[in-house]
Amino acid sequence: LRGLRLVYFRGQSELFPVVCGLNHLQHLYIDRVNLTGGPNNPAAPNISSVQGLKDLRSLSLFNRQTADSPFHIIALLPNLRELRLSVPNASLLWSITNQAQATPYRFENLRVFESYEPLQPRLFEQLYSFLGLCPKLRALSLNPSTAVQSPTPEPLLPFPSTSIPLLESFSGSLKVAEAIIPGRPVHELHILLAPKDWRHITEDHLETLASGTVPVRHLHLETYLWLKDWLESVSRTFGAVEEFDLRFWADHFGTVAKYPMDELKHFKNLRRLRIRKGAGSAFTGDAQAIPASEPETVQRKFLQDLDKGGLYPLLEEVEISGRDEWVKREGQWIHRA
Repeated sequence: LRGLRLVYFRGQSELFPVVCGLNHLQHLYIDRVNLTGGPNNPAAPNISSVQGLKDLRSLSLFNRQTADSPFHIIALLPNLRELRLSVPNASLLWSITNQAQATPYRFENLRVFESYEPLQPRLFEQLYSFLGLCPKLRALSLNPSTAVQSPTPEPLLPFPSTSIPLLESFSGSLKVAEAIIPGRPVHELHILLAPKDWRHITEDHLETLASGTVPVRHLHLETYLWLKDWLESVSRTFGAVEEFDLRFWADHFGTVAKYPMDELKHFKNLRRLRIRKGAGSAFTGDAQAIPASEPETVQRKFLQDLDKGGLYPLLEEVEISGRDEWVKREGQWIHRA
């Protein structure tokens, strides 16, 4: 058995050693599963048993359990490459960090870490301690509400300059991105701008986001509105971008004909463009509906306008409204079903 997915399974305490006995398991996904027995009879997992999962490469844990979770000992997994956690209050993160500091592995092979619960700035000491044990981390994804929904504004602790030196991909809030990206080889960037961010973001903010050691080539922005001057600044700052994904939430633009075109003129290397409009809010968890398709004639007009003036000579793929994809073949736009 190479992969196991447990979802909403009312397991008993003996389930944990059974899972750990699957010596060839490489991918484990756990969602709303009690691995430790009832609250009056929690299992005391045998630390040596988890070492039977020596081949485990990917672990996804969405239990929202903390103190009684047996996976505080996941630092004993020597070959773990990908870790995805729902980490309320960072207590689980704190416990696995403490365990890792006492083992020889210290997440030395971890390449991908994703946290699906927002962390407040006061908990960033735990996050930084954990990331300090991940020298080969390539991709970091943090809940976009992390550090942006505090009841009161709190400054972030300075991020250690020697941590995660190989980071290539970051996804999260503007505030955290500004702390982590400088000095690291981040070429893929996914930023969700809070309502207060897009109103006040300046070229200094953009320069900070672009201050990695390599040019950003894949840029994904989610915002409530886009403004012409702001988008021009984005394209000017990130001139090496090859893939640009813009998603905006405010329902201010009724047709694709009003989507940005000239504003992106500094993206001379642009090959793939995605422009999507969603309903609801990524912060509040409201429904995120995909709008109905525009008539094909309207879409073609938009593509023709993109071609005017030769602003995007390398553009070969366009996705409109998250629904319609177009590819360019021999100079002609073809609708891909």
